[in-house]
Amino acid sequence: MTSLRSSGGDVIVLLLVLSCLARLTQEWIPPSHDHGGVQMGVPDNGCDDAEWNLALDWDFTTDYEYKCQPYEEYIPVKKTIVRYSCLANEDIPPPIHKCMTKHIRYKDLPPRGGPHRPLWPVYGDYRYVPPQRWVHSLEHGAVVFLYHPCANRSEIDFLKEIADLCLRRHVTTPYRLLSRDQPFALVTYGCKLTMSHVRIEEVVQFIRDNAFNPKRASEYDNWKNGQYSFHLVKPARVVPGSDMEDSNLCPGILESDSI
Repeated sequence: MTSLRSSGGDVIVLLLVLSCLARLTQEWIPPSHDHGGVQMGVPDNGCDDAEWNLALDWDFTTDYEYKCQPYEEYIPVKKTIVRYSCLANEDIPPPIHKCMTKHIRYKDLPPRGGPHRPLWPVYGDYRYVPPQRWVHSLEHGAVVFLYHPCANRSEIDFLKEIADLCLRRHVTTPYRLLSRDQPFALVTYGCKLTMSHVRIEEVVQFIRDNAFNPKRASEYDNWKNGQYSFHLVKPARVVPGSDMEDSNLCPGILESDSI
């Protein structure tokens, strides 16, 4: 009989035990991607615990990021402008994890990938969540729904309604860096759709074409919520006709009068 007492054998036994334990507990174990040497999904009060030093990414002592200010005018609904664009994978900055001691800035706005925080958001509707968080969600194949805080309120509500009926794995948040000509956007890893007002046909097609795209989002099969929930207004729910993994995107949304 062959002995497993060698160091190599011990390693094999250990890996088998860990694999069995993971299956028994049905817990998700974060993948060992390098990401700059910082592991994702593991709270660390010396790096990122989703609570410490959050002001590094945005000043939450004011309502500037999520409210139209008294000196600003609300954006009227304008003639249709829809723009869809994707980056080549090699043009997307590396998805490096950066601790809450380091600033993250983006050249591509809204960002379609790049460096981000190790802990990603719980999916759902937020008063505001900074891009340094939701860019991580893009890597997991999620769709981020953005709107300018001065956009038309009915259009904002319509955008959120579509998000709720299309997929659980989404984030909705205001984003001030959208233009007033196109105050609405959807973002996935590498791609974005910007609009002057919400166009349901284009929104649904964009989601079906780009959500959880394995050719772009390297961790598209990670459907778990993250640990960040600061200013979360409403957690996302499983879409009727689909499941936790969003196996059916926007089920029946254009085939019925659900909206």
